[in-house]
Amino acid sequence: MLLVLSHGQASVERRFSINKELIVENQKEASLVAQRLIVGHIRSVGGVTNVQLTKELLISVSGARQRYHSYLDDQKRANAKEKGVQKRKALADELDELKKKRARVQNDIGALEKSADEYADKAESSGKLTFITKQTVCVALPKKRMHLFKTLRRKSMRSLLI
Repeated sequence: MLLVLSHGQASVERRFSINKELIVENQKEASLVAQRLIVGHIRSVGGVTNVQLTKELLISVSGARQRYHSYLDDQKRANAKEKGVQKRKALADELDELKKKRARVQNDIGALEKSADEYADKAESSGKLTFITKQTVCVALPKKRMHLFKTLRRKSMRSLLI
């Protein structure tokens, strides 16, 4: 007496060949699943000739194109919404960066003005010209920084208006 047990994957492997027949390049998973359902139903009823064409099936087939177009419209709307969200996020990030730059420039201006005042006080108390030169430099730099500050403010305002 001989006992033979099958340990193969024949039932699973049979479906692989169906997948090869159904797969088209660039095909989405939803399409493949739908085609697999159709092939499975046709095989379960015993062939194409045994599929019953009911009224519900015919109505569903006639409305398929319309459902497909509404699906495409939904996808377009979702993509447009996602692009809008990404654009708003990019603008918000840019605005945050401009605010940080503006804060740094304001801090720099404050520090330069403070050091200019200190140099002016030292020049008055000691009478050395080097402190006056340093004070002049410290006064000129905030003017340049102030111009940068105003440009950053204009950019941030433009970003808010967009």
